[in-house]
Amino acid sequence: MQHLLEISLQGEKQFETFSEDSKKFFGQVEKTLVEHLVSTEAAHFSSMRLLPEEKEKARNRLSPAVFQSAAWKKLAPTKEEWEEVFFRKVQANKFIQFRAQSSVIPISDSEARKYFDENRLKFGNLPFGQFQENIKIYLRRSQVEQRLKDWYDVLRSKYKARNLLSEI
Repeated sequence: MQHLLEISLQGEKQFETFSEDSKKFFGQVEKTLVEHLVSTEAAHFSSMRLLPEEKEKARNRLSPAVFQSAAWKKLAPTKEEWEEVFFRKVQANKFIQFRAQSSVIPISDSEARKYFDENRLKFGNLPFGQFQENIKIYLRRSQVEQRLKDWYDVLRSKYKARNLLSEI
């Protein structure tokens, strides 16, 4: 259900499911676990609670086709079930965006230059100035992704969460 709601938000029109022993399924279980942890953590912050208008706006972004799909009908969730999963997803995404925005630290020219020098083969004989801004964007994005990953690990530890499927 989580996967179907997610692809509906992304504007997809094909609502496929996958077998429970596929890599996609394991990935979705992991993603659902992280969303649940983030949503649980967000509940401790009043500024991260979803306002009624945010819920309505998010609900309006769902494609009505998802509710008519064979995959959805096979699951047959109640309105309460899918709304709980959906709003948990929306709340988690809101908190993740907040954390990502607050994790951004400007990349200096010297940090970009160091990366350029250490990865000289990637850039050939072209000058640093041609890649400087793209390197800064890449390093900033990498930094945010690493900080979010570290935060997810902290949440896993805090809530003693494990994905038992990944241990099989």
